[in-house]
Amino acid sequence: MLYDQVTPLPNVWKANISDIQECAAKTDWFVDTSLSVEEAWSVFNGKFSLGTSPFIPYLVPRRPNNSPP
Repeated sequence: MLYDQVTPLPNVWKANISDIQECAAKTDWFVDTSLSVEEAWSVFNGKFSLGTSPFIPYLVPRRPNNSPP
């Protein structure tokens, strides 16, 4: 695995849960039922990401100690 190209992962342990809850309470979660499943999922996933991404920091995994730089 190339550690120079590791993608950051969400660090859910340090998420600001109270802000996520506040944002979720203000979000209109309605999804038009006439949409296809894929379109409805895309709409829901977009709303979910907008409500959670700003409040969850990202973590870049560290390189193992026994691997060369």
